[in-house]
Amino acid sequence: MSALGIFDSVRIEAEVAACEECGSTSRVGRGLCLNCLLLRCLGSESENKNTLARLLDEIEVRDADWRIGNYQILEEIGRGGMGVIYRARQRHSR
Repeated sequence: MSALGIFDSVRIEAEVAACEECGSTSRVGRGLCLNCLLLRCLGSESENKNTLARLLDEIEVRDADWRIGNYQILEEIGRGGMGVIYRARQRHSR
C-alpha cells in the first residue's frame, strides 16, 4: 500500500473561524476566545473587567517551587512572542 493510500480513507476538515466578539482565531470550543469568554462570564461592568485584570496580574508561580520532571525552575530569564525561557537546575543525575 502506498503512503497516499493510508490517507485516502481519512477526511480532514479544517474549520478556521474567528471569535464572535473580538475576531481572535484562538477560540475555545465553538464561538469565543478565552478572554471574551471570561469577560462575558464576569459581565460587562467595568468593575468586573478591572477585577479580572487585577486577578490575572496577581497570579504568580514561585520559581523556586516549580518543577518540571527532573528539573527545578530557578528563574525566568527571557520572554518573547513564541514563549518563555527559564533557568533550571537538574535535581539529580540518573
